[in-house]
Amino acid sequence: MSVSSRKLLKPMKMSGIWILLLLGLVITQGRSQTATPIESDPLGQVNEAATKKLQSYLDNFQGNWRNNSEFLNWIGKIRTAVEDNSTKLEEKFRLIINFETFNAERLIWEKHILLRIEELNGIISHLTNLKCVTFYVDQKYGLQRALNLSNLKKRETFTENSMPCLYIRSEMDEHIKYIVNDLE
Repeated sequence: MSVSSRKLLKPMKMSGIWILLLLGLVITQGRSQTATPIESDPLGQVNEAATKKLQSYLDNFQGNWRNNSEFLNWIGKIRTAVEDNSTKLEEKFRLIINFETFNAERLIWEKHILLRIEELNGIISHLTNLKCVTFYVDQKYGLQRALNLSNLKKRETFTENSMPCLYIRSEMDEHIKYIVNDLE
């Protein structure tokens, strides 16, 4: 057996062991004579799992969330659902799905914005045209502010601040006109 084959089998052996361990736990729990009300109620188990999922959102914030009112509004809704025992299971699922959709979009736009800011830093450091430097610095600050805005505003701001500097083109056009006029 080759070294690479052994490396591939090692994780498979470990996952096989975990599967057997989990299967044993499930069988053992199934034989338990003292089931709690939640264990005997499948809907109660699903409700508890949904509450734990919502609680995990409250425990793990990622990205630029501190000054993001849209994100903080979602966190407020989730906190209310977790703390209020009367929140319906349907509402918890709706919150999970909608928050995950919102949060995934938020993190994607933040990544695009941060990459564009990094790109602008590189562009700015190599420019000599003051108009373009100003143009790109303004883009950079606009993008930095957008990190705290709603997803819609992030998308709009990113689009607005991904344009190339047109001052370089106009200066080249003026230079070409000057050369052409000089030749005539």
